[in-house]
Amino acid sequence: MCKHIARIIFTFKLKKTLRKYGAIFSGVAIAAIIYFLLIKVISDNTWLILVVSVVFWSIVIQIMMWWKKINPLKIVVLLGTFSLAMAFAGNDLVNFMGVSLAGLVSFQAWIASGVPASDFTMEILNEKLVTPSWILFTGGAIMVATIWTNSKSRKVSETEVSLGRQDEGGDERFKPNIISRALVGSGMWVGRQFEKLIPERWAKNLSIRFEKDTVDSAVAEQASFDLIRASINMVVASILIAYGTSQKLPLSTTFVTLLVAMGSSFADQAWGRESAVYRVAGVINVIAGWLITAIVALLASGLLAFIMYKTDPIGPLVLTVLAGFLLIRSHVVFSKKSKVEKADNQLLEVKQLSIPQAISESKKNTAKTLKTIREVVIQSLRALLNEDQGILRRSKDELEKLKVQTEKFDSKIIKLVRKIEKGNLATGRLYILVFDLMQDLFQSTQLINDLIMIHVENHHSPPKKKYAELTATLERKLGDYANRIAEHIDSGRGRSIAILEEQNCLLNF
Repeated sequence: MCKHIARIIFTFKLKKTLRKYGAIFSGVAIAAIIYFLLIKVISDNTWLILVVSVVFWSIVIQIMMWWKKINPLKIVVLLGTFSLAMAFAGNDLVNFMGVSLAGLVSFQAWIASGVPASDFTMEILNEKLVTPSWILFTGGAIMVATIWTNSKSRKVSETEVSLGRQDEGGDERFKPNIISRALVGSGMWVGRQFEKLIPERWAKNLSIRFEKDTVDSAVAEQASFDLIRASINMVVASILIAYGTSQKLPLSTTFVTLLVAMGSSFADQAWGRESAVYRVAGVINVIAGWLITAIVALLASGLLAFIMYKTDPIGPLVLTVLAGFLLIRSHVVFSKKSKVEKADNQLLEVKQLSIPQAISESKKNTAKTLKTIREVVIQSLRALLNEDQGILRRSKDELEKLKVQTEKFDSKIIKLVRKIEKGNLATGRLYILVFDLMQDLFQSTQLINDLIMIHVENHHSPPKKKYAELTATLERKLGDYANRIAEHIDSGRGRSIAILEEQNCLLNF
């Protein structure tokens, strides 16, 4: 609701509206941030303090806008980032340190008591525990270092930004499911019913407020959303987390931040018909993952505690080694997956390309796809001759990876062609032609692999000696030809008579 109202007030044409409403909006946002950060300190004269803060900060921001020509939203985002960091620290640091600190205090109290462990009670945990400063500092340093260096933490941020970005369609991270389709369909139906109740004039005026500003389109494409939405995300998320922590409510900071971002992007009409089912599916996956993680963590903790209790001292040692192995393995698998995703994301980046640049990029993508198709065809033919299902499964996996890449290529082509200038349509035709030919090659290769898979899995007779020799020869010639074509395209050379002659020989084989 806050985001929807803010967008109606400011629209997407921020240069005009910021001069009118920027100072008062920033004053309210800063006052709210300060209040919720100091919610335990401010107890008396709350409303007076809030009103004075709004007036004071509005005047200060307005003076800075006149004097230094600053963008007030940048100040709000900066303070909001600080506030969100404080809210995260106040909540996550407690979760990070709480259990281990309680264990340390309990152990120290037992040592000091001098009684057997079986006779020692845990009444000390009813008292308020004071955390030593060095523990807080060490825990905070570990959290900062982890966030700074850990690629998995950046992955969470990338997911949130991807689900809330302003662009529609394109490379969506999540696949739609029956729940997301049902929610989007029902949401559209409810929206149509409300449209009937709203006067046409009001609806038209509201639509105008949500029109994009084409003047700064080049700058807008570099960011997933503008400063208005960034301000709302920072302020609302930090307020909710700070308030929930002060009330001792159990909450997930990441979950709250994600849902605030999703709510603001929905209110900002970032979820159009081209992207709604994908974004909703992403939110559902995140929520389901969060809930399942809690259940699995609870059950796994109980199971591991039972195993350690029954197998002491061997069990804890084995579980520690196993945990270390799984952590290393998880890091290696994630690193490999990140490299693949990085390479896929570089494929057909959405930007205005000239014809020479488009040709160069198409050559690179075509050569890479040809090499993959060559490997799959050769492996499939060898599997047919050797009746090897393992080779077929590996080639099937390569085809699945190529299928995912092809789908991304398809969505990016549509997005790029929409943005291509009218005088540069030849670039769009080139991309579509290359994709069409690569799609034909992929479908033919998939058909070959599927037919051979059916033949081998059903234990049909292998090819007779004469046909086996022909198949081996075809495999060798086809592999050499595809490899030569890929190298020829990659090198950027022109048409080759030798390759055309080799092509005719293969067609007449």
